[in-house]
Amino acid sequence: MIRTETIEEFETHIEEGELTVIHFITRPNIVNYTIGWWVNVIGSIFIRPCGTKDKLGLVLAHNIPVAPAKYYFKNAHEQLHFTLFFPALPKGTTHIDIVEEEGSNRIGLYNFYRVPMSKINSGVPLQRH
Repeated sequence: MIRTETIEEFETHIEEGELTVIHFITRPNIVNYTIGWWVNVIGSIFIRPCGTKDKLGLVLAHNIPVAPAKYYFKNAHEQLHFTLFFPALPKGTTHIDIVEEEGSNRIGLYNFYRVPMSKINSGVPLQRH
């Protein structure tokens, strides 16, 4: 995983097409919110083109801590916008899986399956509540 001081510093070192960039929005569950609600991402999160076993691991997490570090929400209505960077996908990839923990049904994981690349490329963040 690459460590830089700022996202701008990181972005000056990459060229278009070298990475897959995925934007997310997350927020606490308003109904179950308690003080101390936190979020992070597991460093082993990966993406894979659907129908393959190819796992492309996380390169950089921007604006979200990587476990064991945590981001604590200030209130039940706060939203956290963050971006994950992965290696570039093979040309022609139409759908991907985003997997934080394979085969897990734990609540709160960033597991998304069969996400169309058109959604990723639109710049509209994926949401998890």
